[in-house]
Parts: sequence; C-alpha cells; structure tokens
Amino acid sequence: MEEKQPSLLHKISKIISDFFNPLVSLFIFFVYMSVRNYTLKDSLLYFLPILLMIILPVIIWLVWNVKTGRYTNMDVSNRIQRKTLYIFIAVCVVAYLAFHYFKNGSLDFVMLFILILLFSMQISNYFIKSSMHTAFNIFVAALFLL
Repeated sequence: MEEKQPSLLHKISKIISDFFNPLVSLFIFFVYMSVRNYTLKDSLLYFLPILLMIILPVIIWLVWNVKTGRYTNMDVSNRIQRKTLYIFIAVCVVAYLAFHYFKNGSLDFVMLFILILLFSMQISNYFIKSSMHTAFNIFVAALFLL
C-alpha cells in the first residue's frame, strides 16, 4: 500500500505549530530579554540555568517519550498523555526556582507565574483539552508587552 503524502496546507500548519511551540516562544523571549536588559555575562548567568534546567530537559523528555511511544507526537495532543508532561515541566520549574532563590535570594517571578499557569493548565486538563500552545503564547505575548 502506498503512503499518502501530507498536503501543502498540512506542511504549513506543522511549521506554524512548531514555531509557536511554547518552548520556542519562551526561548525567543528570554533571548530578547537577555540581550535588551543585560550584559553578555549577565545574560549567560541568567539564561543558561533556564536553558539547562528547563528548556533542554523538557525537549529531551518530549523526544524520548515520542521515540518510546509514550507520546503520540511532540505536541502531546493526547489529553491523558499530557499529565506526565505537566508533572515533568513543573518539577523542572520548581528546581529552577529553588536554584534561583538560593543563588540570588529572590524569586524569579516570570518562572513563578509560568508554574502557576502550568498548574492551571493541569487542572483544566482534567475537564477539557486545553491548549498549552495558546496559553503559553498569550503569556509570552504579555511578557513582551511589559
């Protein structure tokens, strides 16, 4: 049997979905904020822990779970499969918040609000299939407006 090729519209929608992935949006925001507000050294000191403690582990988690068949796709479209994703992201964010607090003696409020948003998404996920892409991208848009 011949495999059906995805349509042009499907390919374009996949590119848009990948670009507006919450990890990409947050990455763009943190790079922008780092360049705008900090020296290169301060940018690395602020952004590197976020990259190493949150962004990279979540990407590795997603790829590993898709490869092993636990998740059907990188967007984790299945509501049941999302439960473990939310828990993993929350653990990464809490670890970063603890690191940031002990290193700087203050909370990173952006990450604290991301954690609150994540808990809200987890709760709503029990009742409806809420869009993590939409929620996080609206949050990042609000961060850019500030």
